[in-house]
Amino acid sequence: MSSPLQYELSLNTGEIIHISEIDPEVFSELRDANIVKAISSILDRCTKAPRDVLELAKIGGTKQLEGLLSTSPTGCLIKIEEHICAEKKDCPMANSELCSTRKMKKGKPKIPHCWKFNIDDKKHHLPYMEAVLAQHLATAIIHEWRDGRYVIIVQ
Repeated sequence: MSSPLQYELSLNTGEIIHISEIDPEVFSELRDANIVKAISSILDRCTKAPRDVLELAKIGGTKQLEGLLSTSPTGCLIKIEEHICAEKKDCPMANSELCSTRKMKKGKPKIPHCWKFNIDDKKHHLPYMEAVLAQHLATAIIHEWRDGRYVIIVQ
């Protein structure tokens, strides 16, 4: 799996924000309807922006993008349904304070780098490889939010 394109933007307000851009041309997972459906609760919280708006923002024209930015990265973690780490049952360091997206609050520890999204196999019935790709993409998005980055999906 590829890594999101990461960069900073200086908004018209003077605020500097961190972006992780996910392009369906690079991330084939976003072109797979089964994967998109399985992680829709995560993808629905991401900002969607046309390519031309993102390209303009990269050279300083951020006004259109500012209108599209959705909830802050921390807000996205708080607003998604609770997700427990896929490895919690087998992990010797599992901790209910750290292994859940619901525990993300100001001043609290962040979810650890080892945290993995848990695909509900009973609900989605994905073939193994699709489940792995869905897990990797959802995990990457949640880790980007954890690190304070807006996740933008190119349209």
